Amino acid sequence: MNSQTHNNDVIVIGGGIIGICASYYLQKSGKKVVLLEQNQVGTGSSYGNTGWIVPSHSIPIKSPGTLQTLKWLLNPKSPFYIKPTFNIDLWDWLIKFRKYSSSSNIENRISLSTKLSQESLNLYKEIIQSENIHCEFEQKGIIQLHNDERSFEEGVKDAELLRLNGIKSNILIQKELKLIEPSIKSNIYGGIHFINDAYLNPFTTVSSLANIFIKNGGIIYPNTQVEDLHINGNKITSISTNKGIYTSKYIVLATGAWSSKLMKKIGVNLPIQPAKGYSISFKNTKNTPTRPLILSETRVGISPFNNYFRAAGTLELSGLNLKIAPKRIESIKKAIHSYIDIDLKNSSEDIWCGMRPLSPDGLPLIGLTSKIDNLMISTGHSTTGVTLAAVTGKIIQQLIDSQKPLIDIEKLSPNRFI
Repeated sequence: MNSQTHNNDVIVIGGGIIGICASYYLQKSGKKVVLLEQNQVGTGSSYGNTGWIVPSHSIPIKSPGTLQTLKWLLNPKSPFYIKPTFNIDLWDWLIKFRKYSSSSNIENRISLSTKLSQESLNLYKEIIQSENIHCEFEQKGIIQLHNDERSFEEGVKDAELLRLNGIKSNILIQKELKLIEPSIKSNIYGGIHFINDAYLNPFTTVSSLANIFIKNGGIIYPNTQVEDLHINGNKITSISTNKGIYTSKYIVLATGAWSSKLMKKIGVNLPIQPAKGYSISFKNTKNTPTRPLILSETRVGISPFNNYFRAAGTLELSGLNLKIAPKRIESIKKAIHSYIDIDLKNSSEDIWCGMRPLSPDGLPLIGLTSKIDNLMISTGHSTTGVTLAAVTGKIIQQLIDSQKPLIDIEKLSPNRFI
């Protein structure tokens, strides 16, 4: 075991898209940055998702109307499933979840989320252009499809609420949907085109930024599991890993769904629940969608990439595990056939699952804690990790450099839960 006691400015724990974006901006500001990743960079939750950058997803997941019925929660085929368990942390999280499910202050949360996501989209454009990154980035909007009148009316109401916060959209009827996206079934009731949303290949993006980071002098240690955090007073003085001991002035926690487990080692309780999401990447298909789609009633998202398309969805609260549940995969396939004219019989499939970090109020936790002076927390991004990664990375850099964040993040402080 080697001891890595170099005089680093910042150690970033977590090599997903948020950790990579934070490392990128910190390095650009002149910091000596080391990144620790428990597996390989970009192979966790940043690998198999849809790659969406979606200001239109600024309504918190637990807002009124999102949970259709209590039956959803115990149905293993539903979009949002909670596995029955006596886990105390889960029940504590559910109590907080219910508290924030009321309509009070929902407008304020939407306003903050839209500001964050729109700023993040602008930052992505800057990074991609300035670094000449080829990551399949496209901004031609996302179409939200609705199978019935009731769902469509709810979607229109949400779109109006988002429009009040600067998110543009067009309401589409059946015939208009087919003109824009021929793969959509002709019996779909209606749709909403959020015209400014974008998407990219998430793994390609993370890999490209990691290569830029290394090229400019950054160090990445893969397969490095954090075993303990050592504290003296109110500061983390060193990090013990399976590869050695690391020290730094600042520590950035970007470990997603594993954040709560790691923080318990130093007595910090973060109400982050791991939520499993699934995806299937299909190759050798005909009549593939040409743009991202949201299959509203089933909460499945679709993204077309070079040579394949990906369908992703579901939220499963079943603890930190990466076991594939066949029922969830079948639910995604069923959803595809309900909305799209496509033959998947001769296609090849790449099935994947990953863990998303859910906070009780649907907002990420970004900033310093009141308990540890040099620990910068960056987690709880729910299903918008890709969307908010760029702005999160920029804000982390600004906070460490004692600069005023480009957006007021008082409501994102981890101290609201600690």
